[in-house]
Amino acid sequence: MDGVCIEGISLDSLKMKKTLVSLFFLLVVVNHLLAQISIDTKYSVEHLVRNVMFNGGQYISNIKYTGRPLSIGYFKGGKGIECPADGVILSTGSVLDAKFGCDGPQQDGVPYPGDPDLDRILGVEMTMDAASLEFDFVPKTNVAHFEFVFASNEYPEFVGTMNDVFAFFLTGENPQGGRYEKENLALLPGTDVLVSINTVNDTLNRDFYISNTAASDVPFDGQTVIIRVNKKVVPGSSYHLKLVLADYGDEVYDSVVLFKGGSFADNEKILANKVCLGGLSQFSTKLMGVQTWLWDFGDGQTSNLAVPTHIYSSAGVFPVSLSVTYKDNTIQVLKKDVVVLSKPEGQIVINTK
Repeated sequence: MDGVCIEGISLDSLKMKKTLVSLFFLLVVVNHLLAQISIDTKYSVEHLVRNVMFNGGQYISNIKYTGRPLSIGYFKGGKGIECPADGVILSTGSVLDAKFGCDGPQQDGVPYPGDPDLDRILGVEMTMDAASLEFDFVPKTNVAHFEFVFASNEYPEFVGTMNDVFAFFLTGENPQGGRYEKENLALLPGTDVLVSINTVNDTLNRDFYISNTAASDVPFDGQTVIIRVNKKVVPGSSYHLKLVLADYGDEVYDSVVLFKGGSFADNEKILANKVCLGGLSQFSTKLMGVQTWLWDFGDGQTSNLAVPTHIYSSAGVFPVSLSVTYKDNTIQVLKKDVVVLSKPEGQIVINTK
């Protein structure tokens, strides 16, 4: 168990005079931490993007990964607001160390370069060990979105000093005019505040911060809650997204970004049970993080409930629409033509005798 750390305490430093009860408790804590998430590096980058991040439901092209082979992988086993159930993980070191909360520098002896776009943000060429994942995608609706968690072992000692940096750069058509040119989407919802150790911690933006304990799903000293990114886009237009993370100044202390599986998928739709004339019909979606709802049932009636019911007074095809406002004030619109069937006048009985 040499080198395993618990909240900064090395097991090598435990003295024999510790009681057996205390040692047993510490061992239980270690086993709990290691059991939280499992990480697998056997999947190709193509598989991780197409089948994990997007769930195979969208047009994706020009997939490219740059970095250590072991700085990207698949994870599962998260829960709650601390960690997605599964997804893709990027690390400034080896993703396999994320199960241990490794505090040390990389031991492979191979230096990896930084990232010029991150250097541009910092104003100085001091990044290293960059892990970058980029691809083109074509959205089907007016909002591109995904969810992520940032975790680091630079918490809390290095708050206010140099620390690891990450960004999500979007390039493509701006629906309000012009273009997004490497616009950084790694912001706190509804703000222009970049997510970092210096902006999300136990004193700043505390609602987004988790100081980890032995029960945490991501065994790093600190992390964000799951944060949702929303960005207005033009349906059918091509966009380029670059997700990148790097060490800054030195390669000591790992940081990771975990992207929720399926959260990039542009497959939102209005769900409705069978709609019959005069019957009670229920409408719903699987959207998350919504602040307000506005349903238009296409017959002049509306509702602001998340899961409304409605009774149509005539048969036909009705253009149902839903306008939702997320907590960051982004508005998304979904549409669906709903066919209202006339009630059958009688029941047909087939005698098979």
